[in-house]
Amino acid sequence: MNSDNRRTRRDLLRHAAGVTGYLAAASIFGVSPPARAAVSGEIRIACIGDSMIDGVWGGLLRLVSKEPCLKSRINLGRYGENGTGLTRPDHYNWSEESAKILGNFHPDLVIVSMGLNDRQGVVNLKTKARTEYGAPDWNARYQAAVTEFLQSASATNAGLMWLGIPTLRDKTAQADAKEKNRLYSDAIKNFGNQKVIFVEPWRLPGVNDDEFKVYGQEADGARIQVRALDGLHFTAAGYDMIAAYLLPKILAQLKSNSIEVGYPCDK
Repeated sequence: MNSDNRRTRRDLLRHAAGVTGYLAAASIFGVSPPARAAVSGEIRIACIGDSMIDGVWGGLLRLVSKEPCLKSRINLGRYGENGTGLTRPDHYNWSEESAKILGNFHPDLVIVSMGLNDRQGVVNLKTKARTEYGAPDWNARYQAAVTEFLQSASATNAGLMWLGIPTLRDKTAQADAKEKNRLYSDAIKNFGNQKVIFVEPWRLPGVNDDEFKVYGQEADGARIQVRALDGLHFTAAGYDMIAAYLLPKILAQLKSNSIEVGYPCDK
């Protein structure tokens, strides 16, 4: 489903359900409600990026829903757009869209996953010039696009966590992902905002960063499929593991921004 169709679905949902019904439906479909007065103690987390962030959002939603002290406070905004990235702002401009998300959703934290669709030329939106993928200056152009996005997505007091691309099955795609992770990490270091951090991708214990594994083990030792057969994404179980990996990092990033969650719940 393309972004126009998804926006149409959101619009239909909003008009058909009415305000009360829309808020209930939005929680089911992952559509963020319109801007409203802040709820006392509510923590808003915006999940932004390509198709990978949709799975991450789902894993976090399932995790949060199981914890009463998180479920009552954390509002997860779902802003994944399949087929998008940072190379083609003429197709989908994430710098503009992130500014809208900040203005409408008012997140306390932004979680970003990007890059699966960026093995292509980088388009300069102002000049319409295209730097072909693999050109000597492609890395510099792409890193500039990352920095432009960071400037927009961190324009408020919210923190930002950029998730590294996980290990991919295709060797060429994996080499590209590792290079992109380096570009993201370097761009964030150069950006110099302590509220903006790069998060190394989750990996199965004992597995190196170039080893793609379809199956892993649960805590009880049971064998379980964690990666989708497309060699890119994860199964629901895999995204649940990512959510568990991310939760302490999310809590730490919120705390660094003077937001205490009160987790674990029995404290």
